[in-house]
Amino acid sequence: MKTFDLSEVIDRVFVSKSGDEFGPIRESDSGPDELPTGWEAIAEDSCGNYFVLSESQRIAFWDHETAELEVLADDFAAFVTGCIEEKEVELDPSNVISVWIDPDFAAEQGISVPPGQPRKPKR
Repeated sequence: MKTFDLSEVIDRVFVSKSGDEFGPIRESDSGPDELPTGWEAIAEDSCGNYFVLSESQRIAFWDHETAELEVLADDFAAFVTGCIEEKEVELDPSNVISVWIDPDFAAEQGISVPPGQPRKPKR
């Protein structure tokens, strides 16, 4: 299949016509074995999902939990056009009701955890 210069879309998100965001887009060395025939992984997001290219050059999003494809763009140029810079998430602390942080992770980050905070359940 044709390869593209992904540098234009790395660390960006694709926004569909309905406003759904896909990404952020990350480089990928390989894709999952479960992709439908005729599709090749060209990038991934940070959650295990893939951006895939069809033999007809369409770009789709492959969801690793459902194995479903959602076509995002008819060609790479349209895909690039639909990509925007990732927006910073701003959280208003007054809207936070509660938060849990893994005590081991907190310790690694130099964050003290309040006494009595429950430990992460073992699986």
